[in-house]
Amino acid sequence: MYEQCARDGIIVPIAGGNHIPKEWAHYPIAAGIKPEEWDGFHDFILWDELYRGSPTISSAFVGLVCVLEFGHQNVIVTLYRLLAHHL
Repeated sequence: MYEQCARDGIIVPIAGGNHIPKEWAHYPIAAGIKPEEWDGFHDFILWDELYRGSPTISSAFVGLVCVLEFGHQNVIVTLYRLLAHHL
């Protein structure tokens, strides 16, 4: 799932939020939008569409962000290992 989302240009906007660093410009960005043009409006639309289209997918990203931000180090390491194994 994450690999497909990366190819479709969804991972970078999710990671960047309302600002995508120009250093990430070589990665795909949804709808071909340039990093310097990506703003809060685009971020809002992306999340709105994710929630409408598939609550499961959007929940996976929201949950992942929460775990990475607030999770115990052992949980984060285990998560990285699981993701690396499946990608």
